[in-house]
Amino acid sequence: MAVCNICVAIELSNLAVSQYVDWNMQGLTFCNGVGYGGNTEGFFMLDGDDDAGVEIEAHFKLPKTDFGITNQKRVRRLYFGGELYDDMIVTLTADEEDSVDYTLRNAGTGTQQGREIKANRSLKGRYFDVKVANTNGSDFGIDAIDVNLSVLSHIRSN
Repeated sequence: MAVCNICVAIELSNLAVSQYVDWNMQGLTFCNGVGYGGNTEGFFMLDGDDDAGVEIEAHFKLPKTDFGITNQKRVRRLYFGGELYDDMIVTLTADEEDSVDYTLRNAGTGTQQGREIKANRSLKGRYFDVKVANTNGSDFGIDAIDVNLSVLSHIRSN
């Protein structure tokens, strides 16, 4: 029988939720800024840049949205703000069918920066979602995503 371990952490100051998948821990706590996890094998300090030598894959996916516009549309540009320690992979999906991967280039290790992706015109749809994933196990912190749309006024969606 397959086991899927999930840990959900809630930042109480702003109610931000993080989900950890394939998490081999039964507990998670933070004390003096240091994370600790526990399972049947013991209690572990969660620090470092890898998981016992294995790069830590991380991503987040934004909810599907039509941006409050019922028409078909194309995404022209995506603007990101945050700290990047390496390039990121951004996946843009239209209507849960077609998707395109873009590389969000890092401008400087660990610096606060604004970056832009010029989307190609191949994706068209009413609903879009965005997934942002790290590369090489790198750390990142995204604090802003803005989207520039091209609304197709002659094509309405149901």
